[in-house]
Amino acid sequence: MNAKVVETAQKTLKSLSNGNIPGLLPDVTLVKDTQRNWDQVWSFMDSSRTYSIIIGAKTGKVVSATMFNEFRNDNYVSDEDIPKVFAKPFYTKEKAIVAVNPMMKKVFSLDLSGYNVSSKYNEYTFTKKGKPTVIASINKKGVFYDFTVTPENGLIN
Repeated sequence: MNAKVVETAQKTLKSLSNGNIPGLLPDVTLVKDTQRNWDQVWSFMDSSRTYSIIIGAKTGKVVSATMFNEFRNDNYVSDEDIPKVFAKPFYTKEKAIVAVNPMMKKVFSLDLSGYNVSSKYNEYTFTKKGKPTVIASINKKGVFYDFTVTPENGLIN
């Protein structure tokens, strides 16, 4: 495996954990998942199983990140309760961009200013012609915890 990919995973873990790096698990998986449009991606997990990082095998770019600690215990919402809990959008379009943009800039080097926003329950989709699409999910407190960036051509690698 390319050392730069591991370095990217470590840097991303540091950003997600606000510098409290628990360390990456030594096992990394190369994944191809057509349902998620993942052509070839490396899947990393930290040693405390709190953070998941997905990096394109061809591009070396972070394409997905999940902060499981933001979706556990008091923040957890079951699938059947999501429509009730998120019946009304938590954020306006403008406030969604303000809330998610710092993480998008820090982890994905992507500025969502000027993006269009749509939402369904706890999932927000950010689109802009000629730019990658971002899908991000919030917990019941409005904290974004799950992020996926899809290139304009739709194939994540």
